[in-house]
Amino acid sequence: MKLKKILPVMGSLLAEGVLLAAYRKSKLATNPTDTPERVAKTTKQMVTEADVANAQQLLLDPNNWHYNAQNKVYYQVGIKYGTKTSSRIYESMGIFIPEKYMTVTQHDQKTYSLAVNPQAALAGYTARTAPIVMRVKTPRYAAQAAPTDYDGQSAKYTDAGFVYVAAGCRGLDSADHANGAAPWGITDLKAAVRTLRLNQASLAGDTDRIFTFGHSGGGAQSALMGATGDSQAYIKYLKAIGAPLATMAKTPTSDAIAGAMVWCPITSLDTANEAYEWNMGQYSSVGTRKPGTWTKALSTDMAASYAQYINRLGLKDSQGQPLELKRSATGIDMAGTYAAYLKQEVEQSLNIFLQETRFPYETSSDQNPKIGAPNGPVTHQTYQTVQEYIDALNGNDEWIRYDAQKNRATITSLAAFVKHCKPAVKAVGAFDGLTRQQTENQLFATSGCQANHFDATIGHLLKQHQATYSQFAHYQASYASAYRADLQKTDAQGSSIQTRLNMYNPMYYLTSYYAGHNTSKVAKYWRIRTGINQPDTALPVETNLALALKQNSQVKSVDFATVWGQGHIRAERQGNHETNFIEWINRSLK
Repeated sequence: MKLKKILPVMGSLLAEGVLLAAYRKSKLATNPTDTPERVAKTTKQMVTEADVANAQQLLLDPNNWHYNAQNKVYYQVGIKYGTKTSSRIYESMGIFIPEKYMTVTQHDQKTYSLAVNPQAALAGYTARTAPIVMRVKTPRYAAQAAPTDYDGQSAKYTDAGFVYVAAGCRGLDSADHANGAAPWGITDLKAAVRTLRLNQASLAGDTDRIFTFGHSGGGAQSALMGATGDSQAYIKYLKAIGAPLATMAKTPTSDAIAGAMVWCPITSLDTANEAYEWNMGQYSSVGTRKPGTWTKALSTDMAASYAQYINRLGLKDSQGQPLELKRSATGIDMAGTYAAYLKQEVEQSLNIFLQETRFPYETSSDQNPKIGAPNGPVTHQTYQTVQEYIDALNGNDEWIRYDAQKNRATITSLAAFVKHCKPAVKAVGAFDGLTRQQTENQLFATSGCQANHFDATIGHLLKQHQATYSQFAHYQASYASAYRADLQKTDAQGSSIQTRLNMYNPMYYLTSYYAGHNTSKVAKYWRIRTGINQPDTALPVETNLALALKQNSQVKSVDFATVWGQGHIRAERQGNHETNFIEWINRSLK
């Protein structure tokens, strides 16, 4: 049964006319000459006497530093970043500073009084130029507990001359049942950044050189920190926790950062469900995608709607060529420059792997989870030659063609790669479950509701095609009504589900397709790594993020790579992820 293709509702745009009007309007704002002016205007913050009085309560105690002799680091924990915070477990932070950057003015048996030594140098930085790194360890958008003592994870960074910040933040599955729904996790991290700037005179490290880093849900939130700097949408949430919005000099603080390290981000939730069906779901015929089911019909419509989204997103390749999708002889809208771009991305990932890998090559449990194994994962398999490896990938279906003389490979299609290496493992509604069963549904909880729907496109499709879907077994009209009801809910601050979704979507701030473009200060430096085999999210999610960043005039550099044979991990082509992160910061700043 072929269902009618419709225009999806993307973001807060509820009709085609509204979408086109907003699209045209936002295109006018992309002139590079007016971007700085628009950003300055939309992020401008007024300071009140009450803001200054509130911030005064969050000044750092210079006499409460502790010392770790093994790693030669001064540190403080339990630093509050809000006067109205509610969680003792999550809403504070620790700061860890290399010994060389500080001068002891007084100390007793337990604590030290410190002053910054601006002439001190370490690993090519001074106390005033050292970068500040902030971890975001929030897989599945989980809460991150604040440190209560010295944090051994800081040592590698302080040895490199960095200041290390471990800021707790609320999230899902909080041990103390704190409200960790969107946008509280990012709000807490922003409050921590503002507290660093409030206290910059008494701290080592350059607060204009703050870098966040995270994986999975943490990668998503690191990306958000990079994309949403000083967004006015967060101000009422920052005020709700008493974050410092002013300095003692009565100037605004800022939560903008310099750079973001992002591994395998679960992000762009407004279209992540549709991306999953277009990239992966359309090739599956099991579970909720079994032919003859209403969810298979929904999957088909979601895939088609994603193609229409891509064609309005305005992405371009490095040559300025628009990236678009077109109808194809096989598959759903698998022709066009965008599909070709993704195919090239897969081939590049494979060829870099072949160039950098020495054979014999042994896989591990986090590499090549589907290599030559359509019925399950293969681990610790050794391949003596490149050809043996290629043969294992091909199995009985030659989809990789290898030129041994050039040591280069091509693939027959993006579809073949997905079928062999990146099959769909999540049900239709990969992030917004039809029964609100996905982790991300909890991210949009409201008072009295622990999980809510948030995908307006699914809601629109269910309404538009209810008569068609109802012809299949197991369809219930309550699906459409549940989406409709949830999408009308607001949180305690009066924000709609759509507003909160926008706040948790980096793309909303990066590209002129969205109304949020040029309403935030975007980080200059980005490094994105993803395991290309991961089935957790679609390849377009990270690819679109990288493309949008490259087109954003506020961004100075984007280091993006897909890592062949790796899944949902801190994927790296070579070396250790922490070492690579540190070296990237050094290259960006030195």
